[in-house]
Amino acid sequence: MDVIRLIAILVAVAVVVVYVLVNNVPANIHNYVTQPISIINKSLSEISSSVITPNIELNAQGLSGVLAAIKNGTGLLRMHIPSAPMNTTGGLTFEVPRIPTSINGTLGINVQSYNEQTMTLLVTNSLNCTVVINNITGNYITMNRQYTVQPQGTATVTLAITNAQALYQSYTSGKETITMNLTACGVGITTVGILGKITNVPLSIPNLGGGYVSIGVRNNYPFTVTLYNITGRYITLVSPVEVPPNNTAIAEFHVWNYTGFYTLYQEGEEVVNATVNLGGATMSSEFVLSRGINATPISTGGVLRIDVENPLGTEVTVYELSGQYIELANTPQVIPPGPSYITINVSNYLGLYRSIAMGNEDALLMLGVDGINLTTSIPLGSVAGPSVLRGAVLSMAVENPMNYAITIYNITSPSLHLINTTTIPPMGTAILRLLITNTTNPVGENVTIILGIMGVNLTEEFTIGSTGLEPQVIEVLIRNPLGVHMAIINITNQYIHLVAPVEIPPNSTGILRLQVTNASALNEYVNVTVMAGSTLVRLRVRP
Repeated sequence: MDVIRLIAILVAVAVVVVYVLVNNVPANIHNYVTQPISIINKSLSEISSSVITPNIELNAQGLSGVLAAIKNGTGLLRMHIPSAPMNTTGGLTFEVPRIPTSINGTLGINVQSYNEQTMTLLVTNSLNCTVVINNITGNYITMNRQYTVQPQGTATVTLAITNAQALYQSYTSGKETITMNLTACGVGITTVGILGKITNVPLSIPNLGGGYVSIGVRNNYPFTVTLYNITGRYITLVSPVEVPPNNTAIAEFHVWNYTGFYTLYQEGEEVVNATVNLGGATMSSEFVLSRGINATPISTGGVLRIDVENPLGTEVTVYELSGQYIELANTPQVIPPGPSYITINVSNYLGLYRSIAMGNEDALLMLGVDGINLTTSIPLGSVAGPSVLRGAVLSMAVENPMNYAITIYNITSPSLHLINTTTIPPMGTAILRLLITNTTNPVGENVTIILGIMGVNLTEEFTIGSTGLEPQVIEVLIRNPLGVHMAIINITNQYIHLVAPVEIPPNSTGILRLQVTNASALNEYVNVTVMAGSTLVRLRVRP
């Protein structure tokens, strides 16, 4: 509201001149400091509080932008909620390797040769199933790649030596302990042995130990499924796995106890907690591993990704999106201009999509745009967004740069209405909450602000322009610091004029009401006429 500051300057200049004349400064100059600038400074000091400017810092440009976006039909956000897979059929099945009651055999290790850098082993598999050597480590040896040994077959394995002299002493003294990570018959085994010229490592499956198991996951859904996590009493998914529609992928699991796991699995009691993404909807629930996952997204809750289109040229911040079955997954979520997405938690997909289908699923939405917050209720559907905002609430911060408290009693226009009286403390801030009563084009609308300062109510009238609020009628509180009656007779130029003369008794206050037709032209010369007692002062000043 810079116009108020300019008007205050005009009035203050007039009061200074009146003060100089009333106090007969030229005739009594020996009573003052002899420098003219000192005379003016003393005058300004004595009447510095004569003009009270009810100035508040209001984000008018941001407010106009939000209202214009609503009216122009662009809206603030367009959300595309994915369709519910109501009739989806399919499921996931887990192809756990069939393990006999016991597997007993050996893995023969024969040291062929070694030098300062490498050692070569001949590994013989006595089992009737494939053995994969995932890793071999020792005190002074490591393995750099995976080796596969066919049933009843052999393979040459090369190990890297980290300390040849130490290895020789450890190996020849029978103290080189090796740890082998194997997958035998589809089951992971970790076993420990002593490396010698000929070493036989016994294999027994299942056993009380644990290891890794490769399990085939068959996806019978018509969409891609992603396994994020599967955890049971004895089993855990090692890393996420994506399974294409009507296809199979291999998932690596860590089994903590083979005997315990296979006992529960064979009895149909291996209950797991699974988090999976089914066709774009993330769900978490409990399942029995041997029965597979036959759920559809509609039968439980989870996390839903919603595509969002931001048509504005600035960021939109989503602070809240909540309803009977949904809430924002994390807050806040910032939406850049253009296409993006947000994530929401869904407590019950079936309840959510039934309510959407019946047209009674409303959500509370709170957005932030250019420093303006908007809170409204929106209906959810395949396309949703804050387009019809009659009844929505705008929240915006206002600052009071003055040393006086300002109370805003009302703000009214065809589009907006202040919800509650708001007091802004001296040099402080407050939040204005405005109710949107109409979503027609706000540009050109009149806005009336009724406020109070120092016990006096003032009415300010503005027009909403394309870049902010343009003043039309401004009221300024003025105090007469003189010991005589003072009258502000006129303040006028081509674009501003005093609506009516104002008479102010000594040491009292009055209200100047000024009509403004072009605030941008206030830098033009203004004619000011003031009478103090019987002294008439006419000024032509430029702010």
